[in-house]
Order: sequence, then structure tokens, then C-alpha cells
Amino acid sequence: MNWQKKILAYPLLPFLLILIVATVCVDRFCPVVFFRNHYIKQTQSLPPHSQPTGYKYKILSQGKTSRSGKYQSYKAQTVAFYNPQTQSWQDCTGDVLLYIPTKNLNGESLETLDYGDVISSSAPMLAVKNFSEDFNYVRYLRHHRIYHNVFANTYHLEAKNQGNALIALSYKINLALHERIKNSHLSADNKQLAVSMLLGDKKELDKNIRNNFSLSGLAHILCVSGLHIGILICVISWLIKQCLPPYIKYIYIRQWLLIVLLWGMSFVFGLTPSVLRVACMLTMLYLFRMYRSYYEDINVLFFTAFVNLCFDPLLVFNLSFQLSYLSVLGLFLFSEKLNNFFQKSQLLQRKPLPTICKNLSASLSTQIFVWPITLINFGYFPLFFWLSNILVVPFLGFILSSLIVLICVTDIPFLNLCVSYACNLELNFVQLIAETISKINPFG
Repeated sequence: MNWQKKILAYPLLPFLLILIVATVCVDRFCPVVFFRNHYIKQTQSLPPHSQPTGYKYKILSQGKTSRSGKYQSYKAQTVAFYNPQTQSWQDCTGDVLLYIPTKNLNGESLETLDYGDVISSSAPMLAVKNFSEDFNYVRYLRHHRIYHNVFANTYHLEAKNQGNALIALSYKINLALHERIKNSHLSADNKQLAVSMLLGDKKELDKNIRNNFSLSGLAHILCVSGLHIGILICVISWLIKQCLPPYIKYIYIRQWLLIVLLWGMSFVFGLTPSVLRVACMLTMLYLFRMYRSYYEDINVLFFTAFVNLCFDPLLVFNLSFQLSYLSVLGLFLFSEKLNNFFQKSQLLQRKPLPTICKNLSASLSTQIFVWPITLINFGYFPLFFWLSNILVVPFLGFILSSLIVLICVTDIPFLNLCVSYACNLELNFVQLIAETISKINPFG
């Protein structure tokens, strides 16, 4: 039967669906805290007079400036609480959102905390609350297993460099590249845009610029995604192909070099979950291409999604996870079919129309599965995404390559000036497209 053949063609799909349904059911009907030593369970078991008078927190992320500008927010892990009855620290776990003031009482700027720093504070834990009727912030954080905010106006630095050494090094490299972009001759807005596009850091990006990109359907280029890494890998693959001698069979050499460079880029981009997902997916694709004569791209997609969810089932609630996998699924299912449909018309055979049709097919196919999620979560859908993507995506590889060159020549005055000028023109073009199309969007 047809349905049996389809199941056999995608053997992992039933297991993936079962895992997703089981995760949703457990999250809906079972307690949300599973760890025995979670700080909530630990403190609930204590009598009222023995409630904690302080906590120790380990910083797990880089700081982000709050909307008011008064605090730096961090994702932090609660590692211990002070029990006044035993007068000792007791180990515990559980993530919180930690807010540290940016200035002291005298108005002087305070140093920001780094990944792996451990601090102690007597500030109380405040339950997370919704700040808007349009967005369920409590549910969003619950799916990240975060239940409390902590405003640590006073704290004591207990230790440094207590995090994973590899992640700490990745953050340091990422911050160093951030500083190199800041030292370029780009305009202020373009510096923020460059950092966002190349390093995935949107915390300093102007709100109006972010809204323009969202309404024009170009929000996906403001973070390091599969599109960015895929384009960079294509550029690097072409360069490797030009450098290696043509008389040797270098296909496996090139593929392994690309895998190494892929994980190197992931390291530079900060080893964020979205980047790691892309790295895993592309690595599996390369391995299947090398060592299997036949494979289905969709099966590779299902396999990487299944492995990711086995390690962290809560990813099923992560918006970035949903958008990335559904967009790639749409690309695999419909891109080639749409392109073949466009190519049937004789009017679309003249250059550069075939290239435009190919980009349009890719853009339309990625949006087929994504638009319901976008509409539900953000309340709007960029109707002219196809136009903005046709105008911008073909040049994205050139723009990203230019920004990489800019980082490399920042210390060379004349080259820094020349490359910055070219990058300013490119980024101004992207901003112009985003601003123009956002104005004609009916949701804008």
C-alpha cells in the first residue's frame, strides 16, 4: 500500500513523531521540574524558618542590555543556596534569569560578567510574569526550564572561569571578532548589522532596523542560520576546488576539509544551539554523500532532528528549532518541484530569469511550512518576503565574504578604509530594500 511504502521510505519519521508527541504530553500533564536537586524542590522541602538567605549563580551566557539600560541580563545556573539552619551552602541546580546593574549608586559603570563567573547574592527570586497579553512569556521561559528572575543589585564575585573551557574560548573569539568590526570604518548602524549578520549577535541592533527586516521577510539574515553557513561553505568549497590539483581525486579531501571548516565556523560563531544544529545537519549530509551511493535528504533531516531531540527534548518548543527544520523540510519537498514548474514556461528561459526562478522557488518553499508559526507567534506574515529575498539573498554570499575580509584587514589602515566603504554600500543596499518593502507590507 502507498502509506506503507511511504513509511518504509522514511523509517525514522514514526519514531520522530512519537518522540515529539511524548515530549508535548509530558510537558503538558507531568511536573515541569524533573531534577531531584532542583532549587525549587530543595527549598520547598525546607521549613519556613530555614528558607535560603542567599544563592550562588554560574553565568552561562554573554550579557544583554535590558530595555531600560539599567541592567545586564544573563542566563545563569543556580549552583548552591545558603541554608541558615545548617549555616552552610547546599548544592542545587536550575536556571534563572540574572539581572546585574550596569552602574553603581554613584553612576559609575560596572564591569560586565563573563561566561563561567560564579557570584553570590542575597537577592530574592521573583517568579516570572507575563508583561504583554500578546505573548505568553511565562510559558516561553518554562519551556527553557526557567521560572524566576533575580535582580542582584549587590553581589559578590566568588570565582571565575568555572564554565566549559571550549565554550569560554569560543565566546572570547566571538567577542574579539565583535571588537574588530567595531574598529572598522563602518557606520554605526552598519556595525550593528554586520555583527548581527556575521556573528548572530542582535542585542545592539536598532529596534527600527529589526522591525524593517521582520516586516520585509529578511529577519532570517539577522542571525547565523543554515543559509549563512551554507553560503559560506559553498564559497569555501569553490575556493578549495580551485586550489586543489585537478589530476587527483580530491572529492573526499574537499568534503573532510569542509566538515572541519564547518565546525571551525561553528566555534567562531559561539557554539550557539542554532549553529550546532546546522553543523550537525550539514556534517551528516556530507558523510552520506561520501559513503552512501543513495540517500534521501529528508531522511538526513529527520535523523538530525531525532538526535537533537534525544539529547534535549525541550527543543521541540524552541521557535528557532521549529523554524529551521520546517524551512529546510519545505526546501527539500517543494523547491525542485516549483523550479521545474517555472522552467516549463518558455518566457522564463532567458537569462537571468532561470536564476531568479530558482531563488524564488527556494524562498517560496521555505515559507510553506513556516508561515503558520510566524503568524501565530508574531501576529503578522511578511507578504512580500519573495521580493525581498530575490533582491537580497543572491548577494548574501558576497556580503558575508566582504565582512570576513573586513575583519581580516581591520588593522591595515588603507585597506580597512577601502573595504569598509564597499561594505557600507552593500549593507546600505540591504537596509534600503528592507525599509522599502516593510513600508508596503499591510501589517507594517
